[in-house]
Amino acid sequence: MKRITAVLMLCLVWPLFAPAQEASTSDVAPKGKVYFWMTLWPSRIVKFDPATDEVVGEISLENGLQFGVRLSWDKKRFLAITGQRTVVEVVDRAQMKVVETHTFAKPGYIIRVDRVMECPGGTHWFVRVDKVKQAKDHYVIEEPEWWYYNLAEKKVELVGPRLPKELRGTVKISPDGKNWHVFGRDLRVLDGSTREEIGRIDLHTPRYWGAGPLRVRSDDFFDGKKPGKYRVMYSMQDPVQKSRRIAGLVDLDYVNFRIDRVLEWGADPGGFGMAVSKDHKWGYATKRLGGGRGRGRGSEDPDSKIVRYDLSTGKKAGEMFYRFRPRQRLAAASPDGGKFYIGGAGNDFQVFDKDFKFLKTVVFPGDLAGRIWSLED
Repeated sequence: MKRITAVLMLCLVWPLFAPAQEASTSDVAPKGKVYFWMTLWPSRIVKFDPATDEVVGEISLENGLQFGVRLSWDKKRFLAITGQRTVVEVVDRAQMKVVETHTFAKPGYIIRVDRVMECPGGTHWFVRVDKVKQAKDHYVIEEPEWWYYNLAEKKVELVGPRLPKELRGTVKISPDGKNWHVFGRDLRVLDGSTREEIGRIDLHTPRYWGAGPLRVRSDDFFDGKKPGKYRVMYSMQDPVQKSRRIAGLVDLDYVNFRIDRVLEWGADPGGFGMAVSKDHKWGYATKRLGGGRGRGRGSEDPDSKIVRYDLSTGKKAGEMFYRFRPRQRLAAASPDGGKFYIGGAGNDFQVFDKDFKFLKTVVFPGDLAGRIWSLED
């Protein structure tokens, strides 16, 4: 009876759901050539052409070893922590060079930059720093601080023990660069200057009987090209089989603060470390086999399964078994989803086509460090 009731309720709310074929992102597909950008140990950022699988450009950082590189909100620059974690270098993608450096110091202290967080408007950063006080004959490790930093004046304006509470969660800058978007129980839109809430999209209230809250990722399938809209992946408790989750795509209107459309795939494909093609049509995910962690101890199976998904329907399009080296991972998918790359440990990529045929090994002039960005020129 419970199953029948749930099915009837789903029929009543079915108009709220769009058929999977409507999940096209062709109107926001890349218009320019797409390259991979990645960091090589110890201090280089390289531009890689996935069409030819060759490095086509290289940028050397100016202050030595990098301790973390992140992409700016507008995807035009990289922010690299260097200089024994005292310097943040701003790297311009178009100019292929370092265009700014910002040094962080405090008299009587050893300062180490841990994280840089851009603010809407492009005038300030929040910078998390670790502090070590230099006493006469010893050192005192103090609590980390967040510094509110003025880029133009290169000056710290405010200091606090934590980020403002409004910004605790998965935070990104809106595609127009004006506001904060905070992903969590709901999607909250905050004023970029005052951090006051402008509005929110309710994600936690069940959309129909038996449903759970929508748990969304912040990766936008529209790639910031559709004003006022996000399309993101979601998962939710299955209203019939409570022990499993369902997944799909949801369109969020952050101007009118509403859910526009839910595109349900069915059972959550699961896995972790999904690599998504730049056109957002194909995804590759890794699943561990058996009950182990891939370390090969006793009866644990060290192999993993790599699964290819059609992201317009969420259906599995193929799979292969693969034994990863330690620290190796699924690294990237080609812009059209026709190839995928395994790397992350050492200085090489293993390249496979969409049918899981091994194509080649690509060797780099340094170990891969950090994530890989697929960016349109």
